[in-house]
Amino acid sequence: LYAVARDAAGQWALLCSNREEINFEQIELSFQPIAVYADEQGIFLTQQGSWQIVRYVDGTETRLPCYGMLYQVLGDSLIYLEKEPGTTGTSPLKSYNLTTKEETLLHESVYDFCILEERYIACDLAGETGGYILIDN
Repeated sequence: LYAVARDAAGQWALLCSNREEINFEQIELSFQPIAVYADEQGIFLTQQGSWQIVRYVDGTETRLPCYGMLYQVLGDSLIYLEKEPGTTGTSPLKSYNLTTKEETLLHESVYDFCILEERYIACDLAGETGGYILIDN
């Protein structure tokens, strides 16, 4: 289990625990995280302040050219809503291939998204456009 919470000093930290014995321990990072998502491709964290997404694998931090708080992994790609601090409303939905480092714009104006059946990306186009779309990845 992974969680982002404040440590004893009041700083944001990444905590990890075994599912059988709940006993969270802090994972040392070079930055303060404010969001976390984990899967077999690694642990993905949003850095406090910049909202840059950082991939953490085997003790190594890799800063991705991606910014946002909402993201998931689909295959070899990080699917994310591109947002920087202070922005509101809809945002571009992008795909960043973790192997080739290729970035693809999936839709220009998305409010929220989810991944269904490890194949489809459902997007809420609230705001100016309204409605939903389904992207077959």
